[in-house]
Amino acid sequence: MTDPASPDPTRRFFGWLLLIVGVLLMTLCGVCTLFFGGMSIIDIVRTGGHEGEFSSQSILRAAAIIGLPPTFVGVVLIWWGLRLRRRAGTR
Repeated sequence: MTDPASPDPTRRFFGWLLLIVGVLLMTLCGVCTLFFGGMSIIDIVRTGGHEGEFSSQSILRAAAIIGLPPTFVGVVLIWWGLRLRRRAGTR
């Protein structure tokens, strides 16, 4: 007979899976967004952001629009994976 206090292996597996995918998504998208956003902010401070083919303000907007949603999804997946793993251990 199985111990009712033992964690469910399926929940633990999916918790780890969500956690790993969330960390990868948050890290890759977050670093890219941070790089482009940071470089745009530095260029805006130095030159006003209106020089070159693409303005730094438009690159900053694009980094926020394209990069922040997947980073946020990664954070939510990490939270969900941790929650699944904790719940699996308590049941």
